[in-house]
Amino acid sequence: MNKEQILEELKQKKEMIPDEHDGSYELMREIIASYAKLDDYSDCSFVDLNAVYAMAIGTWKMNVEKKKEYVDKTCLPEDEKARVRQVLDKVWDNACQKKYANREYENKPSVGMFGTGFYSFERAVSDEDAAAFIEMMVGVSEAQDDEEMFDVAAEVLDNPFKGMQAASASVMLHCLKPLSFPIINSNAGHGTIYEKLGIKLDKAKESITYISNCRKIKEFRDQNLPFKNYRILDKEAWSIEENEEPAKGADQMNINSFEHNIILYGPPGTGKTYNTMAYAVAIIEGSSLEDVKSEISQDYAAVKDRYEEYKENGQIAFTTFHQSYGYEEFIEGIRPVIDSDKSDISYTIEPGIFKKFCDDTSPSIDAPDIEINKDATTWYIKIYPDKKTAEEILNFCIEEGTIRMNWSKEEVDAKEEHDFLHWYKYDIEPGDYVVASTGGGIVRAVGVFEEGDAFWDEKLDSHHLARKVKWLAYDMSADLKAYNNGISHPRFVISRLKNCTPGNVHKMLIDSGAYSEQANDDKYVFIIDEINRGNISKIFGELITLIEETKREGSDEAMSVTLPYSKVPFSVPDNVYIIGTMNTADRSIALMDTALRRRFSFKEMMPDPDVLREIGADTISDGGETLDVALMLEIINKRIEYLYDREHTIGHAFFTCLKDDPTIDRLASIFEKSVIPLLQEYFYEDYGKIQLVLGDNGKTGDNKQFQFIRDEKISITDVFAANPEVDIPENKYFIQEEAFRKIESYKLIGKGL
Repeated sequence: MNKEQILEELKQKKEMIPDEHDGSYELMREIIASYAKLDDYSDCSFVDLNAVYAMAIGTWKMNVEKKKEYVDKTCLPEDEKARVRQVLDKVWDNACQKKYANREYENKPSVGMFGTGFYSFERAVSDEDAAAFIEMMVGVSEAQDDEEMFDVAAEVLDNPFKGMQAASASVMLHCLKPLSFPIINSNAGHGTIYEKLGIKLDKAKESITYISNCRKIKEFRDQNLPFKNYRILDKEAWSIEENEEPAKGADQMNINSFEHNIILYGPPGTGKTYNTMAYAVAIIEGSSLEDVKSEISQDYAAVKDRYEEYKENGQIAFTTFHQSYGYEEFIEGIRPVIDSDKSDISYTIEPGIFKKFCDDTSPSIDAPDIEINKDATTWYIKIYPDKKTAEEILNFCIEEGTIRMNWSKEEVDAKEEHDFLHWYKYDIEPGDYVVASTGGGIVRAVGVFEEGDAFWDEKLDSHHLARKVKWLAYDMSADLKAYNNGISHPRFVISRLKNCTPGNVHKMLIDSGAYSEQANDDKYVFIIDEINRGNISKIFGELITLIEETKREGSDEAMSVTLPYSKVPFSVPDNVYIIGTMNTADRSIALMDTALRRRFSFKEMMPDPDVLREIGADTISDGGETLDVALMLEIINKRIEYLYDREHTIGHAFFTCLKDDPTIDRLASIFEKSVIPLLQEYFYEDYGKIQLVLGDNGKTGDNKQFQFIRDEKISITDVFAANPEVDIPENKYFIQEEAFRKIESYKLIGKGL
């Protein structure tokens, strides 16, 4: 679009009322109102500036609970902190009730209009400058017109302001005064919309020129545009050239980006586990969720094949939490090891499924000369001296491309081989790694086993049993413990190193200087089914902090912890995404572990009868009669919501099998095996309420034959010898199996079926 086209489109825009568009305007006003009550700003620091900035950041980047943490760290009085927290709760509640026009993709509730590449001004802005900026914001909030606001802001921003550019300053000032301060950041799009409109800005990225640029933009707006709110220009930037790539590092709500920690939650049978496949494939491929879901609806098998391929390649892992699941299975634990004759037991530190998954995402080595095998076993071999020193023997091996062991001919030819010899001869596979040591757990060389069996060779006076090896690095001095999950070197001449993964071997090679690091740009997805059924504190331990987006490896606030068993440092890579599923019939979000709630974003998945209509599973016919299954599900769920709540409704996924088998027998099976048991669980076998849900209370007279839950009057005298002095129910109930195979039973559930 050219300037004239853009201008013509902008002239059609109506004014945007800030508080109807997004809740961050109110948040910014209220936190600045709290600072306005301070008599002295000398106690303000970067911590306070962080909190002010947090009010503008979108909740898809920083959730409300995290914003509260920032507020709690400020120098504000406790009563003002509490007031701001209440405002945050109120604004988020408004967002959930869809009171703001600005919403995240898929119509998810959100507050805040801007993303960010950082979350703290620590070490970037001095405390004195932070205090000056906050005092300036208070002055701007009290100014009466644009020129007065510009003058107040210029007193701070027209001077060199280390650590803050126009992007950050404009975002905060705009949220405070949206009709006075334009947004000048990469989200303003595509070489900036101001350039496209012919507004020549001076050093647009720098804060020192921001106010002079504000005056230029204001002059253009007042002369050409019918609105005042600069957010309209910001939004227009992304629509004027839909096919143009956004600038690198653009602060935008990217529809193809995903938060690192997501929980899909909803009642049973709403496709939560099914949808993890769509999320995983979309994340790994960098596609939009909508595109992948559309592909699934057209060719499920193709997407499933790619999902399985990613799983096979180690980019997707899947586990299910349960009451007995613990830290040892998830992160690391001590496991018993029993020798082959079961006469002795030892213990080893084993990585859990999540730690191993994270370890496997580590950068690889830039080694085009070798084939990287992520499933390779690492073998530790210690060279013992004989007539030559261990170093001399190892050097000979490196020179000729072998690894040699010092066993006698009698041992090699014996019918009963000991374990070490058997491992060396038969268990080593081509592509496995060998780390060679001459003692003390110090790795002197690393190689890869080549094709071929072990062979006898007498070039040396000892160490005659050899295998071919391609040596990758030598003259090393690496402490094996640092690459073996904190475990000391084995006592044996040869051992499998379960904890020295291929990723750890690669790190060893990189640290040695033999190979350079090859960044791992792949994305990895760890799926946790039934995440709410596990004891989160017990399972995650210290990792509950490390999974936060801001604490991930590579972020500005990256953190690592020393694991309790292995004593090695561990952090969660930035390219690892966690997707959990949660059945709200088991436990509502309100009852979830608070720490978990704070660190995950939630995507609600409710029953959607339209899915049945889209896939052709919405009707069945029997005996010339047709049943609207989708409408039946809607009626049942409305009754459940009224009698119980929306978190215990019946999911559409139970009925999707009707697409391929739309028969009364299949529907009967669904009701008998899924629907009735769920209703029994929901209503604690209160069959009167189950009858209300299924419309059985309206099936009287001859229609009682169509009741799923049949009721009959109880005659006390037929049961008891005399009238008992206890409350006896008037009716007894039983499941009428014959009704499940009569289409009229379902049609009488509600009107219009």
